[in-house]
This record gives sequence, structure tokens and C-alpha cells, in this order.
Amino acid sequence: MSKRSFLSLRRLSTSIALTISLFSFEKAFSAASDWRNQPKPAFPTGALEKDVEGAVRLRVVVDKDGNVTQSVVTKSSGNQQLDEAAKRGVLSWKMKRGAIKPADLREGRKVMIDFREEAAIAAMYPSGVTANFAHSYGADMWRSAPFPNYPVEARARHEHGSVLLKVKIGMLGNVTQVNLVQSSGHKVLDDAAILAVRHWKAKPRYAGQTSIFPVIFEMGYR
Repeated sequence: MSKRSFLSLRRLSTSIALTISLFSFEKAFSAASDWRNQPKPAFPTGALEKDVEGAVRLRVVVDKDGNVTQSVVTKSSGNQQLDEAAKRGVLSWKMKRGAIKPADLREGRKVMIDFREEAAIAAMYPSGVTANFAHSYGADMWRSAPFPNYPVEARARHEHGSVLLKVKIGMLGNVTQVNLVQSSGHKVLDDAAILAVRHWKAKPRYAGQTSIFPVIFEMGYR
């Protein structure tokens, strides 16, 4: 089965980096600004390997200094590993003293932790480069997809073009093979695309599949 996605790099705003969103916090339950220390709970390895995601709703009780003393799952994610990781993780949180309410000391405060691992759909950097998948579904299959770098020498020569790649995904989600189907006409761009994609990692459900997609390097100005 072959999947197609599109990745575009523009010389608008150079080094492109990847950001993966593992967690999101629902503001309706607990404002991030109320917490002095709020480290993200570790995503359980077992859940990652099985491509398990989910949201855990908790009630956390704090002491007068803001330290979390108790965490209780009020709505399960449906996965025990995620639930336990969320419970353990929030025990290291600390609320700002000024944000503590009497109810936080007695009943506790509601929070939600959403465990997800997704490649970034787009990124923009001060050096002048933006990168993005043309469609959100293009990024959906990837757990990690570091964007290619738009080489300095290529930008200096105003080189641009589309690199069509065929990628084979291994049983663990790692990219095991990258073939150049069609060159951009510039070796430096072809090499940049291939180098980056070799480090991509797909979600487990795409293991063993083949994906064909272009990496488009574009020159443009605002």
C-alpha cells in the first residue's frame, strides 16, 4: 500500500527543526499560568510501541506550598499505562502559592493530560525558512519527521525544485530505505531531502508500507 503526502520548504523566512507534540493541556480544567512547575509526564514506551494515545482526566490535590500530594483519575484514557503515567507525572507539579484556592487543598483541581505523538505540520524560523506538509493528513502517518534543511549554497544560487522520494517503512516504523524517484535537478537539494527523510519514523500502523511523496524546495519573497 502506498501513501502520498507533500512537504514544502520555502525561502520566506534556515535551518529547519522538528517539534513533536506529545501532550496538550486543556485550559478549561487548569490554567498553565497557575503552575510554577509543570513538567510533561513521560510517554510510556509500551504505549508508544503499540501506537496507543488517549486523554486522562485527573483531580490533583495540593498542599499549602503548592506541591501535589495526591492525584486521582476521574476519567480513564482507556489505557492503564497512560493513566498511571499521568498520575505519577503530576506528582512532581507545583502550583504557584498565589493561585492556590481553598478547594485545591480539599477536593483538588481538575486537569487533563492528552498523550499524543505527532510530527509537526509546519514550522517557521527567524533565519528565513518555513516548512510544511501541504495537508495535515500528510503528517498524520509520521511519529517523527524532521524537516529537511534548505542548504545555504542552494539558496545562494536560487536553486529550487521538487524531489520525489519513495520511502519504505520498517516493522518498527523506522525508514529503512529511501529511493530517489525523480530529481529536483539539483543534487544538493536531492541529498538534503534524502538525508532528512532517512531519520523519519512512522506510527506503528504504517509498518511495512511504502510511501511516495515530493519534497518541494521553493524560493519566494513576501
